[in-house]
This record gives sequence, structure tokens and C-alpha cells, in this order.
Amino acid sequence: MNSQLSLILNEVKKRNWSYAESLCWGELKKNPNDFLLNKVLALCLLMQKKYMGATEKYEFLLKKNEDDYDVLNNLSNVYLAEEKFVEANSLINLCISKYPDKFHAYIHKAELLFKQRNFESAIKNLQIVFEIIGDESKISKNNDLVQLYGDLLIATDKVSEAAVFVKRNFDYHGDSFLFYYLMTIDPNIYDEASLKEIIANFEKENYLSLTKKNLSLSQVYFGAARFYEKKDKVKSESYYIKANELSSLIQRYKPLEHQKIIKNIKSYYLKNHNQKFVDENCGEGLIFVLGMPRSGTSLVESIIASNQDVFSGGELISIPLLLEKYFDNDDLTEPDIAKVSKNYIKRVEFLKNNQNYFLDKLPANFFHIGVISMALPKAKFIHIQRDPWDTAISLFKQLYISNVPFASKFFTIACHIANYRHIMDFWLQKLSNDKILTVRYEDIVSEKETYSQKIFDFLGLKNNKDLHEREKFFSRTASKLQVREGIHGKSIKKSDFSVFRDDFLETLNNQRRYWEMN
Repeated sequence: MNSQLSLILNEVKKRNWSYAESLCWGELKKNPNDFLLNKVLALCLLMQKKYMGATEKYEFLLKKNEDDYDVLNNLSNVYLAEEKFVEANSLINLCISKYPDKFHAYIHKAELLFKQRNFESAIKNLQIVFEIIGDESKISKNNDLVQLYGDLLIATDKVSEAAVFVKRNFDYHGDSFLFYYLMTIDPNIYDEASLKEIIANFEKENYLSLTKKNLSLSQVYFGAARFYEKKDKVKSESYYIKANELSSLIQRYKPLEHQKIIKNIKSYYLKNHNQKFVDENCGEGLIFVLGMPRSGTSLVESIIASNQDVFSGGELISIPLLLEKYFDNDDLTEPDIAKVSKNYIKRVEFLKNNQNYFLDKLPANFFHIGVISMALPKAKFIHIQRDPWDTAISLFKQLYISNVPFASKFFTIACHIANYRHIMDFWLQKLSNDKILTVRYEDIVSEKETYSQKIFDFLGLKNNKDLHEREKFFSRTASKLQVREGIHGKSIKKSDFSVFRDDFLETLNNQRRYWEMN
């Protein structure tokens, strides 16, 4: 092994993925077909979530060696991340058949089964994983695995068992994320003295970097805020504020970039919306539930999914994956709408279990409503609108680091809500009333039967909704437990964080005036 390769592998061990990647590129200029170098580079790309590059490298490696376990396993992982379900399933099954004694492919299989809402089969696959690993203390080092199994237990109405399982795994290594996750399941599992001891232990820990310290303590403080949520409002708010102050040091949200993206989307739509890219019946039975995160989209998802003819795919990221790259720069490359349509429908067909309706509940799909309509003309959209301050409070109380990067400051929440309102107003002006139905969250919780029926009528669903059956529905979101409660109005006109309210509303109005002038 040459010295440069040793250096690269050493950086990989230290998880310095970006630096290791740059070293790999340098070495590959000398030997572009070196299998090991390409394999290490693919791993670096995967760990940085550079999925397009990772896919290209792993597919290149697969052609070189169809039996390499790392290549099979990691490529199936990339396909899962990109929601290429058919391709992922094929590789996962191949990996299990070739390497039945290795556990990673069973985790990926469980993830795929979870997407298909086949909870029991997913649990069986994870039980195989646990048998192969053997030592539960090793399981506790894999947060994704612990959360996956915990979510499956919750999905199968074993909430108490989920809490016990997560606590047991937290006790092994004291991971900050597992503490937060445990507090979302059962905030009463510790007494106050134990909670203070846990917080103190995390605060005095020696961290390898400031970023890791900020991340860990933000998770701990979010957990503490959950503990005090119904016990001491002042302490709960204090911990939420501390948690978000640390989260904001990690998050990277640039409102001006989102404004540019919105302008690019509008420009593309105005130029191309009259063109016919696909058959006019494409997208029949597709339902998109959207709006701001924490606006009530999970509640509406559960209402619609109470109809036996509807399959909910949850928060699919396929639309952003298929479209976002075309609108994030000024050198606008236009998407292949027919290809977007074909790829999206392929993913839906894999999941929907022959049901006539399929529901995609990613809130951020509001950015692309018009473009989605071009690719899927028969799709329908349920837009949930909620009081902006109530929405902001609910966002501020969630641990969002990368997936909702604006949630740690009321200023950036206000900016995002203004952006959302602008693009939604644009779509509501451009698309016909039989495409989009706007429903206020406050109306749903106050008149659930009336507005549930209004949604069903709009979608053309037969009247076989069951709002009691709705409470059994599992949504793998921040609302996973909340959505199973009865429909109520407790989250209307909140008084939390009142010291921030006036500045929030001023920012919101200023940002809305920006759009009025542009």
C-alpha cells in the first residue's frame, strides 16, 4: 500500500470525508480505474450525501465487480436515499442472497418495507439484524437503526415498548440524539433530578469540535424542553431558546437564495406551462398535501388516509430530488418534464399496493406545484394554511438541523413563510380551482366533519372516511405521536415565546412587501 493511499484511509478513519475526497480525486488523475481508490471516493461522496456522484462511482464499480459486498450494499443505500425504490429493492435482495450473514442489507430492506407500510415485515428484518449483531451495546451505536426500530414499534402501537428500547440503548453510550428521541416518545421517563444529571454530564463532556458540541447540546436542550413542556412553561421555553441558539450555529439558511429559486421556478412556468409534455390523464389519483411544515399537513394526511382506497407514501423527497437542481442557479437548465413524470410514477407504483389513490405529504412541494401539474396533469393539491405565528412556534419547538434549516430563528421562519405565501399566491392565481383546494387548519380542527367531507368531495373519494380509524394512522414525521390524538384546537392562538412575536410579524410584513415590489 503506497503512502498516499495510507493517508487517504487514515482520513477516512477520522471521518474527514471532504479532505479524503479531495485526496482521492488527486490520486485518480494518475490511475482513474483503480478499484480501491474509486471505492473509497464513492464512500466519501455517500457520507457527504453527494448522491449523484456516489451513484456514478458505485455503478462504475458494480460493472467491475458484481460480487463486492460494499458496492452492492452502499449502492442500494444510495438508491434508497434517492428514492429509486425499484433499483434499491433489486440490489437489496441480491445482497441478502449473496451475503445472508451480513446485516446491513436487512436494515435497508426494513426501510423499504416501512415505506410500503408493511410494518410487521420490517420488524422481522430488524430482528434478523439484531440476531446477527448479537451485542445490543453495538446496536446502540447506530442511531438510525435505533430510531428505525423505535418508529416501527410506535407504528405497531407499542409506544411503551419503544420508550423502553430507546432508553436501554441510550443508557449504553449516552448519545444526545437518543436522549432527544426518547423525550419525544416519553418525556416522563425520568424524574427531574435524573434529567439535571444527564444535562450536566453532557455539558461537562470534552467534545472533539465546537460543531459537535453545539449539535450534541442542542439535542439535549430540545429533550429538556420536551421534559418541561407540560410541567414548567418558563423552563421549557428557556431550553427551547438555548437549543435553537446552538442549532442556528450549525444551520445554513439563505433567504435570498430561496427568493432566487422562486423567481426561476416562476419564470420557467410562465415560459412553458402551455406546452404539452405528457398525456393529459397522467397523474390520475395522485394527491399532494402541502403547506408550511407544522401547518397541519400530517393531520390532513391522516384524514385522507382513513379512506381505504388511499395509500400514503408520507413525506417523499422525490419531487425536490427530480426538480430542485434545475432551479438553483441563474444558468437555468430546463427539466425533462416527461422524464420527471415517468420517474415519479415509477416510484409511486412500487409503493402504492394497487390502491387507486396515492398521497405525497411533503410540505415543501408547494414550491413546485405548477411544474408538478405539467408533469402530472391529473394530480390534485390540498394546501393547508395556518396562522403564521402558531406555525412559527410549532417550528421553533422541533429539532430540525438540515431538513428544515430555517426553524431555529423566528427571523428566518418569517422569511420562509413570506416566500411560501408569495409562491402559493402565484399558483392559486395560475391554476384552476379544480387543481388546488386551500383549507385552513383552524377550520379543520373546529369543524372536522364538515372540512373532512369538503376534502373528500374535492378529491372525488367515496365517503368511507373513518375519523376514529384515523387515530391509528402512523406518520413518520415530527407529528408521529401527536397525529394519533383526537382532533382538537389546543394549538390555536398560542401564547408561547410572546417576546419574539412583534419582531416576527414585522419581519414577515417586510418580506411580504419585498415580494410586492418584485
